[in-house]
Amino acid sequence: MPTHPILIAGGGIAGVASALSLVRNGRASHVFEKAEAFETVGAGLQIGPNAVRALKYLDVWDTLAASAFAPPAIFIRDGHSGRLLQEIRLGIEFERRFGEPYRVIHRADLLTGLVERARMHSAIELKTGAEVMRFADKGGYVEIETRSGRVRGEALLGADGIRGRWPTGASQRGAVSRADHFRYADAGKAGRHNALALPSGSCGPLSGQRWKGSQCRRRGREESLAW
Repeated sequence: MPTHPILIAGGGIAGVASALSLVRNGRASHVFEKAEAFETVGAGLQIGPNAVRALKYLDVWDTLAASAFAPPAIFIRDGHSGRLLQEIRLGIEFERRFGEPYRVIHRADLLTGLVERARMHSAIELKTGAEVMRFADKGGYVEIETRSGRVRGEALLGADGIRGRWPTGASQRGAVSRADHFRYADAGKAGRHNALALPSGSCGPLSGQRWKGSQCRRRGREESLAW
């Protein structure tokens, strides 16, 4: 039986999800996050049927489902003309065909759910303010160095992101691709037929209200809502 835990450099979505997967297979892990708290930046994430299955495997989907949003459809448009090329309905028939639903969720909500689940396992140790600065392969184990000291582990998993600084001592062949498989041609609101803009702040309940421009005009930025 292994005597050392798996060490994970990076406490983002990938790092914490890896720790949950390891504990499902009877392996202890230590997660080292350089920030002072487990938090993430960015916007929403698409959670397709395969991702839902993975989150169920990690025993976290039931917690996350309440924070996820069910869009009615996916619209694929020509990047130059805006012409609709394909509409994929995401209702009951989609879920029946693929076995799981399609959802979107904010990155922060996803990470929070993963961290809360990880804290329920005594075999997962979460450390913040602990950047992995360097490591060394000792043959039968790996040793990492943080500002608070050295830790031994059976293996080191790098999960600090494609823009992360891999700790000194790593060997890497070739360049890491930072390109997505597609790029958005336009992030405007023209294709969102069911979107509206509301001033930031409370103007009363959204449901059951009809707005006139002068009734809810306040200083400050506007927020876009879609459903």
